[in-house]
Amino acid sequence: MRHRWSPAKRKPAWTISPADRQRPITALSHFGVLHGFLGLGMEIVSGTVLRLADDASVQHVGDGAVVLLARSGQLYTCNGTTEAFLDKVDGARSLDQIVGLLCEEFEVDKDTLDEDMATLATDLVSEGILAAPSA
Repeated sequence: MRHRWSPAKRKPAWTISPADRQRPITALSHFGVLHGFLGLGMEIVSGTVLRLADDASVQHVGDGAVVLLARSGQLYTCNGTTEAFLDKVDGARSLDQIVGLLCEEFEVDKDTLDEDMATLATDLVSEGILAAPSA
């Protein structure tokens, strides 16, 4: 069964927990302000192999998932789209392979999915949920 696509551009793919919103650096990095300010830009391309950070764990709850970063105690909530993405991140698959699997699962064109998943992966790397790809 194919599911309807919920791109990050229309509604948040993941959010930080309310308690973490009180931490200014976390809130800034969540919205990309700190990331851009520090010049930490990183390009995720189709051949980039993705994996969860060593201290990140994903738990499935209802129509989404939560991600816990053990080192900071930050808790992130994810919608179903991000949950499906994280389920396919295994440290062996490239972004392109993950997009291929998601194309089979969701009703969305590949170009839209390529763009949305590259953006999502970049955001998740900047938050420390995904490990930074090796250069």
